[in-house]
Amino acid sequence: MPFSFGNILLLVIWYSLLVIPRALLTVHRSPLTAHRSVLNAYRSLLTAHCSPPTTYRSMFITLCSLLIALSSPLSAQTPKEPRLSTEPVNLIDLPTAGMLYHRNYSTTLEFLDEGGLSVNARAGFFDRLMIGVAYGGTNIIGVQKTDFNPHIGVLVRVRAVEETYYVPAVALGFSSQGKGAYIDSLNRYETKSAGFYAAASKNFEALGFLSIHAGIHYSLEDTDNRTFNLFAGIEKTFASIFSGMIEYDNGFSLTGSSIDRGRGLLNIGFRASIGNDFKLGLNLKDIAQNQQDFSIGNRTIQIDYAKTF
Repeated sequence: MPFSFGNILLLVIWYSLLVIPRALLTVHRSPLTAHRSVLNAYRSLLTAHCSPPTTYRSMFITLCSLLIALSSPLSAQTPKEPRLSTEPVNLIDLPTAGMLYHRNYSTTLEFLDEGGLSVNARAGFFDRLMIGVAYGGTNIIGVQKTDFNPHIGVLVRVRAVEETYYVPAVALGFSSQGKGAYIDSLNRYETKSAGFYAAASKNFEALGFLSIHAGIHYSLEDTDNRTFNLFAGIEKTFASIFSGMIEYDNGFSLTGSSIDRGRGLLNIGFRASIGNDFKLGLNLKDIAQNQQDFSIGNRTIQIDYAKTF
């Protein structure tokens, strides 16, 4: 593995998720943690009631704690109206463990080079299942002949593990939609689809929110060069309106390709929220110049829309 900024980023994020048992930053407590609070409070109440000498003051405090702990998870689990998810389902090109909540849907438009356009549509069910489709092509904008993708992409994701105080959220999924032009001679997109993947995500409060993501994926494109790839990324929000993100894919499956240089894929992105439903984004892709020589990266524009139904 070449020694590069992308590989250092990959190692740091994987270390943060797998080795450090407890982050120094304050995290939001999940419903699972709240249920543990209920059990602890109930156990304390029984102990206070059965163990002499018993004081009414201690029993009163314990009972109040039990009621508070009970009210929090119950109100969180039985919403009267659909909640709008704020979890990022992707960083730039790579997946996260984020999910759309039940009865949420989202649409992403990304304007690519060569007049290209990529469209993703997703819907969330039961807070643990997300399905969607994707399609696009090149020369959609401009005067050249339009070249559409050879097939519609399929997007499926299942939340396997919910995030807790110590444990990151984990999701398993599949995506057959790559980015850029489809190269018939190589049986792949310029940027391969994720294929089958497992992703882990952990969120912290640190002057806004800090999210770290890591995972492994296996693309089904390019039958002569299939292998597992490691990826990682970070997103940081600012003033709940702006966010910046960086992601890296070590690109093991790109080694030996005629259009890749074996440097991995390093991307940077920026997002700005417009109201509660829209996000406008700018992406700078392939900063490491794995495929081409860019001045500051392959620039794309992205629009995200999310709503409940």
